[in-house]
Amino acid sequence: MAGGKNRNIGPHTRQKRDHNHPETLPASRLSVSEIKKSQQETTIMNFSSSGLTYNGSDRLVFIIDGEPIKTIWKRILEKNEPLNQKDIKMFVCSALVALDYKTGYEVEEIVIKLGNPDSGVKKLREIMNFPSMSCDASLDNKVLSFQYVVLPLLGLFTRTAIIECILEKYVLAIFMVVYENLDSFLYNKVLKMLEILVRRNSVCDSRISDDELLSCEPYSFIPSSLGVFFLIIVRLLTELLHRIKEASINETMHKITNELYRLKTMYQQSIEQQQFSTTDPLTSNLEIRNFFFMILEKEMKTMNKMLNNGCNNLMFDQNPEAKKLNVKLDQLYYKELVRRDAKRTYDSPGELSKYGKRHNNDFSDISKISIIPTKEEILCERPPFLPTLYPYSLHFLSDGAAKLLDTQFRLLREDLLNPIRDGLFNLLTVLLQEHSSNYNNIKLSKELKKLQDWGGRFSYDGVNESGDLQVYSNIKFANITCDRSKGFACTIKFTPPKISAKNTKCRKEFWERRLLTGSLVAVILPNPNPQERNTSINSSISNSDLYLLYFGIVVTRDERALSKDENYAEIDIKFIDPSIYPIVLSEISNFDKVNKTTSSKNRFMVESTDVYLESYYHILKTLQTTNPYLLPFEKYLAPNFDDMNNDEGSSNTLDITKVESPMYTRAPGFQFDLSILCKNQYNLQLNVANESTHDEVIKNIVKYSNISKLPNGAPYGLDESQAKALVFSLTREIALVEGPPGTVRLGSRSKSEKINEYNLEEACRDRVRVKKESYLLAKLYEEIERIEHNIEKINQFLIREWMKWNEINNYLRENEVRFFNKFNTVSEQDLPSWVLNTIKGKHPFEEWIKGVDIATINKRKNLALSPPKSGKKNDLIGTNQKLVKKEGTKNEMGASNNESQIDNNILNWLKNYNEPKSNRSLNELLHDLSIWGMSIVERKKLHDHWRAKIYKKVVEKLPILQESHEEKCKEVNDIYDETRRQVLLNSDVIGMTTNGAAKFQNLIRSIGPRIIICDNAGEVLEAHILSVLTRSTQHLILIGDHYQFRPHIATYCLSMDSQVGNNYQLDKSLFQKLVYGDKAVKIEKAQLLIQRRMRREVSDLIRYTIYSNLIDGDNTAKYENVRGAQHNIYFIDHRNPEDGSGGDFAIQSHANMYEVKMVVEMVKYFIRNGYTKKDDIAIITPYLGQMIKIRDALAKSFVVIDERDAQNIVKLEEQGRTNSNINASKKSLSQQVTLRTVDNFQGEEANIIIVSLVRNFSKLQSGYDSIGFLKSTNRSNVLLSRARKGMYLIGNSELMSMKSQDMWAPVINILHERNQVGFGMPIVCDRHPDYKNIIVEPDQFEKVSPCNRNCNTKLSCGHMCKFKCHADNPEHIGVKCDERCLILKPECNHQCQKRCFDNCGDCEFLIGNIILPGCGHVLKNAKCWQYQLKDLLKCKTLVPKKLLHCEHYKNFYVSIFIYICDIVYF
Repeated sequence: MAGGKNRNIGPHTRQKRDHNHPETLPASRLSVSEIKKSQQETTIMNFSSSGLTYNGSDRLVFIIDGEPIKTIWKRILEKNEPLNQKDIKMFVCSALVALDYKTGYEVEEIVIKLGNPDSGVKKLREIMNFPSMSCDASLDNKVLSFQYVVLPLLGLFTRTAIIECILEKYVLAIFMVVYENLDSFLYNKVLKMLEILVRRNSVCDSRISDDELLSCEPYSFIPSSLGVFFLIIVRLLTELLHRIKEASINETMHKITNELYRLKTMYQQSIEQQQFSTTDPLTSNLEIRNFFFMILEKEMKTMNKMLNNGCNNLMFDQNPEAKKLNVKLDQLYYKELVRRDAKRTYDSPGELSKYGKRHNNDFSDISKISIIPTKEEILCERPPFLPTLYPYSLHFLSDGAAKLLDTQFRLLREDLLNPIRDGLFNLLTVLLQEHSSNYNNIKLSKELKKLQDWGGRFSYDGVNESGDLQVYSNIKFANITCDRSKGFACTIKFTPPKISAKNTKCRKEFWERRLLTGSLVAVILPNPNPQERNTSINSSISNSDLYLLYFGIVVTRDERALSKDENYAEIDIKFIDPSIYPIVLSEISNFDKVNKTTSSKNRFMVESTDVYLESYYHILKTLQTTNPYLLPFEKYLAPNFDDMNNDEGSSNTLDITKVESPMYTRAPGFQFDLSILCKNQYNLQLNVANESTHDEVIKNIVKYSNISKLPNGAPYGLDESQAKALVFSLTREIALVEGPPGTVRLGSRSKSEKINEYNLEEACRDRVRVKKESYLLAKLYEEIERIEHNIEKINQFLIREWMKWNEINNYLRENEVRFFNKFNTVSEQDLPSWVLNTIKGKHPFEEWIKGVDIATINKRKNLALSPPKSGKKNDLIGTNQKLVKKEGTKNEMGASNNESQIDNNILNWLKNYNEPKSNRSLNELLHDLSIWGMSIVERKKLHDHWRAKIYKKVVEKLPILQESHEEKCKEVNDIYDETRRQVLLNSDVIGMTTNGAAKFQNLIRSIGPRIIICDNAGEVLEAHILSVLTRSTQHLILIGDHYQFRPHIATYCLSMDSQVGNNYQLDKSLFQKLVYGDKAVKIEKAQLLIQRRMRREVSDLIRYTIYSNLIDGDNTAKYENVRGAQHNIYFIDHRNPEDGSGGDFAIQSHANMYEVKMVVEMVKYFIRNGYTKKDDIAIITPYLGQMIKIRDALAKSFVVIDERDAQNIVKLEEQGRTNSNINASKKSLSQQVTLRTVDNFQGEEANIIIVSLVRNFSKLQSGYDSIGFLKSTNRSNVLLSRARKGMYLIGNSELMSMKSQDMWAPVINILHERNQVGFGMPIVCDRHPDYKNIIVEPDQFEKVSPCNRNCNTKLSCGHMCKFKCHADNPEHIGVKCDERCLILKPECNHQCQKRCFDNCGDCEFLIGNIILPGCGHVLKNAKCWQYQLKDLLKCKTLVPKKLLHCEHYKNFYVSIFIYICDIVYF
């Protein structure tokens, strides 16, 4: 970063400089004329730049060549004497230069120092309270120049580096000091000066020219347009309204705004009438003027809405009846509708309800609602307030952003809570029934007994699966922990559910998907002091207090601690309600004897099996904290339908609305440079404002674009529909791009190490931390460690049997000073000196509570009064003398030095001593200061009384410590976030999930992304999109397909598939709402038209039902036909009834064994036909139950199961709903078949898709005919569009057509027209086309396949294959030809003598006898290869040879030259 080398100069020079001495400015490196010219050119450039639309003053106020002064602000800040105008100007200008860096050490340092109450805040207050301000201050040090000092000061407050800084504590302090001076500074001074300039029609200082000013103070900013003042003031006021809640109801704020509107109107009129200075760029350039006032008007409207909202809230807060009146006025609008629908009831939320609040977490203001539920809320029998989305639905808020955020928050939170609420309500119902006198449900009793012993899955009715709970039993609180990573937490020990796995590894796998970090859990405890002991079976659960309920979040999980033992496990939970601390503390403290006998029966910890808090929490939190008046695109997302004059019966939609271009593209002369699409070989420019050129740009993109290469190496670019979608997206501030199946290839989660370097945390690790930052962190960590140390002290206090003096002395000093004095000063009046000497080195209290004094006296008494058997007096005296010496006793009474007298005094004292055995009441003990005369029992009673008092203070202290710890940890995280912000600001593209964006919302807001692109938008909840938007967002591009899967939600009764849920439509994406204009503006969409996945036979099924304009890519026409099948697409019709008996939409309860067997045999058949690659075959089915049966049937051979389906299977098997004992198997060699439910196969594809539809006529009398989930057009669309080359559906075509007139009926008709529907699977031999069969029953495959004909295919050797037909091996890999080889050897032209399957090797042709060279022997019947190598052959003829040393003879081969005698002599 520029200027980094000067960072260390300041601290060294500062020690030697007199801070009160006037600053000597460094000389400017530019002349006055150069500075003026640069300022004017920069102003014009900035006024016509997209950057003007961004928040902040960076483009409005700037210092030319300010590098030499960037550290001066620090020296001025340390001055002790009052500042003059020159000091203030240099301070502000220097700070502006330092903040130009936007991130880094300079920014952190200046924000921290300006926000410091003892330095920066004090100085800012001094500047704003400067005695005099003028528009003609010239260089007078006693007067502040409005143009040259105050305007830059306002620019300092609104600098991007400050308003987007993560260090919220310090930023808020800066804005608070401005807010505190609204009257004195902004209203009485700034606005008065602004009016003077407006009336002058000039921004000049009449007492000094620009040249004179710059020659004296070259680092000054000279504004050339009064528009700068307006825009900066508006942005400052908006920041105040955004950050300070009460600002919107401040009377001065409203006066300032009114004045600002008046002055802005005057200024705009004078500009338009050319009355203002010609140097103002707004006067001379109409295009720039329109652009500037468009921005100013937009930001003033936003500011005004925030103020008006404050007025309304103030009125409602001061007069609650006013809000109710407002609701009643709104309800008049719906009066006629309500009259028509008498059954409709409207029960407002919270304090607005005519019945009163439902519970302690029921509020009309969503920002007050705790995301984590309360016990009252869970047990409340009144339904929650859920806004509906049908036309003209009643709501206490009028149409707009606030209503949109309120609706999305409440519905999404209900999706989180509904499964938990239902599950807990049912479990508590069962627990309460156990206390009922007429409880006789044997089934529930057995279920409860199982839960009490081992926990496990709890499903009350067995149908509402979303309400299932995972129950953990016999919980006990083990510890309270605190550290900087997880904060406060309670360690809970519990009995893990009983599972078949006995070893640690299997138990570890069991815990991989349970009690995840961030999960919401509820702890159920018996109430030790219930008001009612018994309850009737019909009593209301909300009125019962037999059980306590506390919610918490899993903060850390150690899989080793969870899985090391099958009988117990432990987890760390952070509880939301601090009232649980007394229970936790009393349980882990040793002194609570009652707790030791407490039974662990009916002490449970539960979690929902269907919702994960972490995936909801940050989205909900962001919706709560989003200012509705800063939400972008409100006119599209939340139009005000109250202003529409709809006729009766008209829908709650608007006609297709023309979408404006993104704000940043409206800058004069703005163009997108698209040359990168053609690798910069051609100049491709897109002028957003000139719509007439867009078609030509599209043609050029299609003509010149070059984005990648095909597998054959040929380059390719964007097609016409892609080019149109690109231009469409870039020219609209909200753009919808529809991508039908096959037009977009979606990626998936990547575990590649290549992307690790782009991980945010990895990038942050490489950054070197500066000294100031390290100092702040060290200081914060020191405070955090102090809090953690206090927690550890509390823990020690709880687990020790006896208190230590340092734990009780403060309490006694403050509340029992008499006892404090007695313990602090023990004299011989309390105990004999020889007893006192035994407790030296320890505090008397600690010895007192243990009864050390009593034990010492008893020991001495026993020794002294039990003389030796000799009975001599001298022996007795000697013994006592030894005791005296041993215990260090001496006569300090001054009576006598005679040792025998000492001994006699001790003996007499001991004889008269009686150990105290009394057991007086606590009240008596509290009034008796004879502490050393108390019995052991009394001492413990008094100790426990004091301990209980201290314990109560400890309980009160814990929430305070917790709050303090969380505050310090947040400050630490803010510092780390500032580091993350620096990394993100230097990145061009940031990729994250919507949940991740919500989790780091403050960070995202601080970097202010202007453009947001959301892929797969059709599957993203509207709430998730809203949570990503910030006030900086100017461009939103949504790419998706609303005809495919909708967003996933946990609560069926909120979904569009449910009759009830159709009122709420939580799973309707923002993409779909904008396409249809449902409670939003209807927006035109672009569509990608060319699909490159499906052959035409497949794509026709969705082309003639959904995507009428879909075009097939050229590559799809080149697909070969499916081997072994008569048709590439076929519907295998059958009437075999399904086996399941669940509800219409019970995804886990249907199966069809005929289809299972058929699928298995078809898979084997296609594999025999050579489909063995990874993505050749995929099996998809709508139902998890069917998938499990197919998995079990295929597992021994080949199957690959998706991780998400595997998790669902585990859940299903835990409930005992399947008899499967086969684990999800892995790949088997190269043969692998993908098995998925339809819901988990979107975005994927395969060459051949086998679809098991499952549903058929029920064989049960109670059954009814339905196709369940396949009624959904979205799900059917996905199912029908996954295949590249072939698709085979198994089901009941008649039932499908009958139950789905809009989707399946036309699909079945198309298949009938193509003769692709029938009973059985038509197969054909790929080698013998005339060999055909229709397989009706699964076992027929083995009987008729493979083909019984001979192959008769010409092999590579030239012979015909004589084996039976083997379609599974078309390449004849491994086939051995038994014919004689026809190959001629090139060396000799002889034919190979071997079989075809053998290696030819050397020529084996017989050529007769040959004479071997060297020996002359004859080799009979020699082969050709022997003749060719005769010079190298070794003769095998035996000849007698004489041995060298022994003269013996022996027969050897001619080729052997070393002869060894083997004759043995005896």
